[in-house]
Amino acid sequence: PPQAKPTEGAAPREAVALDPPADQAILKRLEQNIREIIADKQGLEKVIDTLRDTTHTNIEVNWKALESAGVDRNTPVTVNFHEVPFRKVLTTILHEAGGAANLGYLVEDGVLTISTRDDLDSAKYQEVRIFNIQPLVGREQENRQYDYRVKDLVDTIKTTVAAESWRDTGGTIGTLRVLDGLLIINQTHDNQRAVADLLKSLNTAQRDRRLLVK
Repeated sequence: PPQAKPTEGAAPREAVALDPPADQAILKRLEQNIREIIADKQGLEKVIDTLRDTTHTNIEVNWKALESAGVDRNTPVTVNFHEVPFRKVLTTILHEAGGAANLGYLVEDGVLTISTRDDLDSAKYQEVRIFNIQPLVGREQENRQYDYRVKDLVDTIKTTVAAESWRDTGGTIGTLRVLDGLLIINQTHDNQRAVADLLKSLNTAQRDRRLLVK
């Protein structure tokens, strides 16, 4: 079953938790340019091996899921990139190799995992995270506008992050509940990161508004 991952610290001023250092390193690497990668109808496995060696990144491929979707180790890939971000190179390779299979990736526990989007959205990649949202909504017993602020925040999350995934709106993945200033979310790893990014942006905007008032 998914394991809860609380935000760091008992009462953080920010409403979000940072990714582990190993994941942050990979996410940073994805935005860095690859000097050169050239492949002319090379097998997908060989191209990924080149990426792994070039970027010094732990890359794992769920070949079983890919093969079930009609993509194998020898699926031909042609790319010719110079000074292009790792992220762009990777998504291009996965799009060319996957076609209708809709391949994707996620970063978790210091590993970049490649699989089909259906597999990445499955229960085995779901996790529970707990966010302290008191900086955004206040405490229930101390704030008359608490219920309104919670509803507004929940609606913002559900319409902004993977809107079709939430179970109470017809999806099959996400659940969300709030308990006295704590936001408890069950979602895929990528969607959890999107929620964290959204909350960080909302925190920053609220802090900026307070500074303007002062």
